[in-house]
Amino acid sequence: MFYDEDLLLDLRLNILDQFIDFFVIVESKYFHNGKERQLKFDIKKYKKFENKIIYIVHENEPPGIHKVNEKDDEGIKSYKLITNAHLRENDQRNHISKGLNNATDDDLILISDVDIACILMFFSPKALNILVATPACDLIPVPIAEIFATFSSVFKD
Repeated sequence: MFYDEDLLLDLRLNILDQFIDFFVIVESKYFHNGKERQLKFDIKKYKKFENKIIYIVHENEPPGIHKVNEKDDEGIKSYKLITNAHLRENDQRNHISKGLNNATDDDLILISDVDIACILMFFSPKALNILVATPACDLIPVPIAEIFATFSSVFKD
């Protein structure tokens, strides 16, 4: 998901270029608050990666957006605004799939915002392991069961 992080995108493209076949970049015509915005991604800034970038514009509001009414109390307004922001972000993220038409079951797919400092996780639909990146970005296979056990222990009461 792209907002306007040109420097970070340039770093990401250059660092990951040797490992990645394609970069799917999704940019929305809307802020998460629903206001329209100008698209900022410019492929001309990334000529070196032109053949690897799949650029998708997220053009429409997602279904299920709640209308905020003047008569809504602050709690209802807050609920609607937060829910709408989540719906917009989720819909934009789901548009990534439009760039995966040629992906196979054996492909590893990384999904993250441009401004994530280091890649946290690679995953594959058929994998029994998740490749977790260390701070040095070395990939270490970790069994999915171990990751679920870790998350379960973190979120226990």
